[in-house]
Amino acid sequence: MKNFKELLKKEFLERLNPAQQEAVLHYTGPMLIYAGAGSGKTRVITHRIAYLIRVLDVAPNSILAVTFTNKAAEEMKERVHQLIGPYAEKVTIKTFHSLALQLLRENYRLLKVSSNFSIYDSTSQKSLAKKIFKALRIDTSELSISDLLQKINLARDDFLSPEEFYQKYSHQKHIEVLYQFYQKYIKELRSNHAFDFADLLYESVKMLLHNPEILEVYQNRWKFVMIDEYQDTNYVQYLLTMLITKNHRNIVVVGDDDQSIYSWRGARIENILNFKKDFPEAKIVKLEENYRSTNQILNLANRLIRFNTYRNDKKLYSMIGNGEDPILFKCIDEYDEAKKIVYEIYKIKNQYNLEDIAIFYRTNAQSRIFEQILRENKIPYVIYGSIRFFERKEIKDILSYLQFINNPYDYESFERMVENPPRGIGEKTLATIREVALNNNLDYITALEVSIKQKKFRNSKNIESFLKLLKSWDQLKNRISLGDLVHTIVEESGMIQYYEKDLNPENLSRIENIKEFIQSVIDYEQQQKSNNKTITLSEYLQDISLLTSSEEISDQISNQKGIQLMTLHNAKGLEFSVVFLTGLEEGILPHQFSIEDNIEEERRLVYVGITRAKRRLYISYVERRNRFGQVNYSYPSRFLEEMDLLKIEKKLNNLNDFIPKKHGLLFNTIPDEELNINERYFHEKFGEGILKEIQYVAGKKIITIEFFNGEKKRFLANRTPLRKITSQ
Repeated sequence: MKNFKELLKKEFLERLNPAQQEAVLHYTGPMLIYAGAGSGKTRVITHRIAYLIRVLDVAPNSILAVTFTNKAAEEMKERVHQLIGPYAEKVTIKTFHSLALQLLRENYRLLKVSSNFSIYDSTSQKSLAKKIFKALRIDTSELSISDLLQKINLARDDFLSPEEFYQKYSHQKHIEVLYQFYQKYIKELRSNHAFDFADLLYESVKMLLHNPEILEVYQNRWKFVMIDEYQDTNYVQYLLTMLITKNHRNIVVVGDDDQSIYSWRGARIENILNFKKDFPEAKIVKLEENYRSTNQILNLANRLIRFNTYRNDKKLYSMIGNGEDPILFKCIDEYDEAKKIVYEIYKIKNQYNLEDIAIFYRTNAQSRIFEQILRENKIPYVIYGSIRFFERKEIKDILSYLQFINNPYDYESFERMVENPPRGIGEKTLATIREVALNNNLDYITALEVSIKQKKFRNSKNIESFLKLLKSWDQLKNRISLGDLVHTIVEESGMIQYYEKDLNPENLSRIENIKEFIQSVIDYEQQQKSNNKTITLSEYLQDISLLTSSEEISDQISNQKGIQLMTLHNAKGLEFSVVFLTGLEEGILPHQFSIEDNIEEERRLVYVGITRAKRRLYISYVERRNRFGQVNYSYPSRFLEEMDLLKIEKKLNNLNDFIPKKHGLLFNTIPDEELNINERYFHEKFGEGILKEIQYVAGKKIITIEFFNGEKKRFLANRTPLRKITSQ
């Protein structure tokens, strides 16, 4: 047996570098792993889980690993399963939100809600907030719904009750309104037997603090705890971690303070930087070997991040080799910037797949010009982080039906059902039903029945028909499969028939999406059956709500082929062979609102962008930028100077000589003697191509160019703006 354990140990450690091995071999007590970008942190976490179970005989169900996205959690589960097979099934690997959901599911009675409680997404949040705005008569010219929701979400991330929120911010403008809104919002959520995403963690921590005997159960259940991306934790996530590990102190956190870029949504970099204060006996391990990028790219990142003072010192290096120098180019304006990037893409597109090339920018508004120039040059692209499947209106409509059948106290879902498709049930009727439900503590199916019996409606035909459907679906929900239930509801609700009345392209797309949703439920059900699990409607809805969280950006990588366009915040966790990092100007990057009080996070944002690049990195800035109808002259970002890039600025084939005009660049025509067959030329609209033929028709010189996008075009030579491309 001893020899077998030694063989397993050797197997788990053989492909790890010395720092990774040190982390994996750690047994008990706290440990902080500073994991630099691309340093193999997931490998360390999964190999440590395997080592604990197979070599040290730790019970699999005593291990808890927590990360931030469903994609990361699924990848972790899969890797652990590859290492130790069936043992992996008993290890708890979850996101923070799914962990909190498990705690609430197991203890829902303490919160006095139905076991079939709903989880509200941002759309349902806004719908509920609108009603509260109306009830409290809040002036929308002074305060917006989005602003108030953001404030109370951040309040719960900071673990502040309405009263504590009021005390902490009593000096702020509109605090009375914020306090009233916060109180009523929570009251209405509980009335609907619902939680939102911020609630999941807030209520879980509150429950554990108020019920020490339940906290002890979880402390005894999970004796070995690992937290991934610790630099991104907010205060309530920090509290949850501290509570579970308080007694045994077997906590391992993994993260990189240099990649902490989410303070705007509550992340606290001090959680990772103060770990040694929380656990003075903690072991510190640094993972500095990068397995993603070349040294030239990493050296640039290292030079930049050293200017941050609030960090733990580390320096990335790679065994891949030096690679190519990062390239900086100065552009006249944003059109020139986009043109140069397209030009570079044409030069390298035969070396890399288009989906392995990314363009990063600081704000979404910057994408418009890139989209325009890519379209003009017929280069396919994908906007990363655009509308996702479960965010589409028709899918949210179907989910409202399922949410209500699962939880008939959920008024937001009830109201959405009534309106989609329209059923001839107006606002006054809805108000009457809601009054009956709230005054008598009834669910909305019962409230409908009572209202009809009490003859509260002049014409109850539509309501009676709707009630009949609701009662039928309510009876079916525990008798037929999920897939059959969804299919029945879609068919009987009249949703598809409503869209079929006007078969325009948008409605055809909606019908296709509805059918795809039905298939997704069937697939989900079959997947659960293959794992010997039966799933209820309630569990399905609660699980699917976690997949539609707004924080799940990095799970939504498009399968479409094309250049990937995204903000720097969306780029976290991704990697590309080629990266174009754009808009390095004061006021853009660093952003004008962060220069004074958050410059270090802006620097970390650039660092994240740089370290996404595997082989080639291009950085650009413009001399002037058109914003809000005005031309603004720009200064190069301070980060360029910090990286020493301004000293080695590279001009690309004299492209800076191009003069921008309203819709693109002004090219000169080429003299006849410079037009040669089989040489390369660049056309403003069609991009790069090879001159294939020269003809003379009626004394006019006609040229034929075959472009790299597959098109072949004929032009009048003396009227066609071209630029000759010289070999490099």
